[in-house]
Amino acid sequence: MNKKLILFVLSGMLCLIISSCGGGSGSSGSTNLSGKVWRDQNQDKIVNSVETGVPSIKVNLFRDSNGNNILESTDESVATTNADWDGNYSFKVTAAGTYFISVDTQSGINGMVLTTETADSIVMGSSFVALRINVTSLGAGITDLNFGFTNRTKWKLGISPNVAGSPFGSPFVSSPAIASDGTLYIGSGNHNLKAISPDGTIRWEYETGGAISAAPAIGADGTIYAGSYDRQLYALRPDDGSLKWSSRQKPS
Repeated sequence: MNKKLILFVLSGMLCLIISSCGGGSGSSGSTNLSGKVWRDQNQDKIVNSVETGVPSIKVNLFRDSNGNNILESTDESVATTNADWDGNYSFKVTAAGTYFISVDTQSGINGMVLTTETADSIVMGSSFVALRINVTSLGAGITDLNFGFTNRTKWKLGISPNVAGSPFGSPFVSSPAIASDGTLYIGSGNHNLKAISPDGTIRWEYETGGAISAAPAIGADGTIYAGSYDRQLYALRPDDGSLKWSSRQKPS
């Protein structure tokens, strides 16, 4: 199957038209449009063998009735289908033209975000996402019209790897402790205890003399307690991470 990709600008937004140029599945009087709705767990926009499809998702096909390349309520509703048990769907069209395949917000993807959103291939709406496809001739099947979704991530924060001489062979972080104000306290193999605000910004960090593998503890007065592989227990002030005291532990 040959495809020609045509890039153009519409109302300040890059759009990609996928033009069928022959080959692939379908008869001379029709064209098959097919794709998959799946959970893109690693968010790489590629359907991997270990990732699962989202079953029974309702998928809609519209035709651009007025030729303005914008999905509107006045556009012709051509067909509706439900994805199969593994998220696969397909439509058959019998006329050339511009079409939209849309997925509305619904059970199975509620609260999730689209990983396959790109400026040149996705038309975004308030409650739907849609692919724009231009079928220039019949008989050519157009595949990989995919919608990848993943759970919404508020923020993520990289933690430095282990330092030389760490007792652990690979990077790690401890389980976090969460204060009543939402602040997270977490240790790691790089000897640091970090205080992280609910929005993902680092409030402060304190360097101990060794790796911190166990979750910190929070006292009734807010004091943060953390044990380190340097055999010391540290008591830190929650507001600025300054040291209240430390106590060396006897080796077992």
